[in-house]
Amino acid sequence: MRFLFGLLLCASLADAEDKPLRVAIAGLAHGHVDGFFRSVQKRKDVQIVGVFDPDTSLHQKYQEKYHFDAGLFYTSLGAMLDAVKPEAVATFTNTFDHPVVVEACSVRKIPVMMEKPLAVSMEHASVIQKAAERGGIPSSSTTKPPGIEATPKCTT
Repeated sequence: MRFLFGLLLCASLADAEDKPLRVAIAGLAHGHVDGFFRSVQKRKDVQIVGVFDPDTSLHQKYQEKYHFDAGLFYTSLGAMLDAVKPEAVATFTNTFDHPVVVEACSVRKIPVMMEKPLAVSMEHASVIQKAAERGGIPSSSTTKPPGIEATPKCTT
């Protein structure tokens, strides 16, 4: 799973300790969150520390399916980021919401990855790029546009 690999690669470059990577999930709208949760449950080097989505019915669905504690779920992205202080954020929102997530992570200096596609327009892509640069954080999508290297680059 390239998405999980990218998060782990960025984290390993930033911190070589043996503690699990503290990952928060932003959004449950994208179906690939299921595969991410399945992969993470089998790993000792990743810990889900918070899950944001405004839709509480999705909280219940994933809480029951993966036996997550109810306290893991938040309806406010900012509140979750401030409360759990993740080392990275995996984004599974609607693509239109990617700029909002990157802005929130950028202010808090938290690396963020988004499920494909990165943006719905060049305007959104520009907002994402500028927010990441302003915050000095790596941001990446699981798929890059043609002509851009597909391997995640972790720079700050």
